[in-house]
Amino acid sequence: WEIISCMDKPLICAVNKYDRFLAAKTAMETLMTSGVKLDHAAYPNNPDPEKDLLSTARKLYAGLQRQMRTKYGLKQQNGLFTPKTAEEIKAEVAATFNP
Repeated sequence: WEIISCMDKPLICAVNKYDRFLAAKTAMETLMTSGVKLDHAAYPNNPDPEKDLLSTARKLYAGLQRQMRTKYGLKQQNGLFTPKTAEEIKAEVAATFNP
């Protein structure tokens, strides 16, 4: 609804609740982005790039990792992302301005 409120003349179509797929698509992309079971032998992969879910999941996971480390300023410890200390942030800022 937030997006629709930003539009001048939104075109809205009704879709039967049981014909929707967006929630399932969102759940699937969330699992793929999480990196869960990326190393499992049964993860779907295919030489056809349009059907290669493993490659897509790896790219989504790498993007999440990059965002967490850069944009959100977190660090990874023991498989978990945690906030950086004030000292770590200060050191990074100093290195940026005094290379």
